Amino acid sequence: MADVVLDFYLSFPIQPHQEASYDRLVKYCGSAEDVELNFKMEFSCGDGKYFSDFWKWTEGGALVANWPDTPEGDEEVYKYDGQVCTNTPPRLNATKMSMVPEQMIAGKGYRFTIKYFRKVGEEVYYISGKERGRKWVG
Repeated sequence: MADVVLDFYLSFPIQPHQEASYDRLVKYCGSAEDVELNFKMEFSCGDGKYFSDFWKWTEGGALVANWPDTPEGDEEVYKYDGQVCTNTPPRLNATKMSMVPEQMIAGKGYRFTIKYFRKVGEEVYYISGKERGRKWVG
């Protein structure tokens, strides 16, 4: 049997009446980055950009910079590094190799749920009823 730890709806942009729920989610997970990791999603870093767009995978499997090698390019990356914008809908990261990242829909309500399975000491993270991630917490 699972205990529900958190369960509420969020839409993006975050509405004023949802700010407390969003803050609880970030506080419970530890940080906005932890929310991203646990729910396998990516928040925009501002201006409709996503930090993962600044990187790309090569054919050899290496992760390399995907921005102009200029002072202006570096300034743009530093401007967005560590920023979280909840005005732009997040992306759902691919959870299987056959998937591609999926943009969440602006204005649509998404149900964020965290369940704790005491027997196995694991938290399971759901968005609108679909499992997005698991983490052993003891």
